[in-house]
Amino acid sequence: AEALATLRAPRACDAISECLAERPDLAGPLALALARLEEPGTEELLIDRLGEEESVVRVAVIRALGGGGSQRCKPELLRFLQCGEPAQEGEALRAIVRLHERIPQAVTAADLPSDFIERRLATLVESRDRSARLTAVSLLAWLRPVGGPLLLLGLLDSSDRALRARAREAFGVIASSDERATLEAIALASDRVPSAAAAALDRVAAVRDEQACARCLELTAHDDASVRERAAALAGRSGGPGAAEALLSLTEDPVGHVRGQAAEGLGLLRWAGAGPALEALLSDSYPDVRQAALAALRSIREHEVDAGALFDRARDGSARAAALRACDPR
Repeated sequence: AEALATLRAPRACDAISECLAERPDLAGPLALALARLEEPGTEELLIDRLGEEESVVRVAVIRALGGGGSQRCKPELLRFLQCGEPAQEGEALRAIVRLHERIPQAVTAADLPSDFIERRLATLVESRDRSARLTAVSLLAWLRPVGGPLLLLGLLDSSDRALRARAREAFGVIASSDERATLEAIALASDRVPSAAAAALDRVAAVRDEQACARCLELTAHDDASVRERAAALAGRSGGPGAAEALLSLTEDPVGHVRGQAAEGLGLLRWAGAGPALEALLSDSYPDVRQAALAALRSIREHEVDAGALFDRARDGSARAAALRACDPR
């Protein structure tokens, strides 16, 4: 069957369809081979097979329609969402998501049962089945429901690399459309799962909403260093009232990575008032912090470096080298 589909052999559709009728135990690969033909009438043949009594055949055909079907199969897929068979319902939901990803106009949010997604989303996210969680991520990115950011947060630090990447990508999509709800969700999760909150902050490009900015600045004072660091990065990208002062206070943070991120953020804001604090960081014990402070000073053209104070503050050769580079007119 796979060879016939690959070669597009004459009457391949008829031959594979007959095999599908005779061998329900091979329904999965046979249905997929039939869908790969992409011949006129192939989709109708698959839709006809949805009337088979064997559940395994129905599941295989639904999967094939999701991978290669068109808008014509939408009513049948929607019908299986509430058929009462968990395996068929789950496969139909995955098929609808794949159909939407391939042909966005084929299925819209209005086509889905009003209460079905609300009932299923939390169950899908908490499922141990990888495909169920991937389906949940795709649904959250597509539908963007209320509470979506909070549901996604638990998947951002998943041990599954593919799931983690998809969840982070989806979180960025949702964050761009609702900054306030996203930052609220991150703040709520920051004490319970700080690693996920830090990853979530990285997926937010910038915030302009006043309440979202306020939440971000609150997170710069979080107990967890990774949350402080990523909140500082977001504050530097976003700016806004209070951002410069919050970053300035982080230049004295006990953790080197946080100090370095604060220096980088101040460089993005180009605030002249940060000059003295950045000069102090040129004698920091961490090379990355010194480098970030040097780059930030070079971006703030309104600040004139105090060469004498720099060399007096330098405690070792590295700090003196950083001071020399800061004073270099080039």
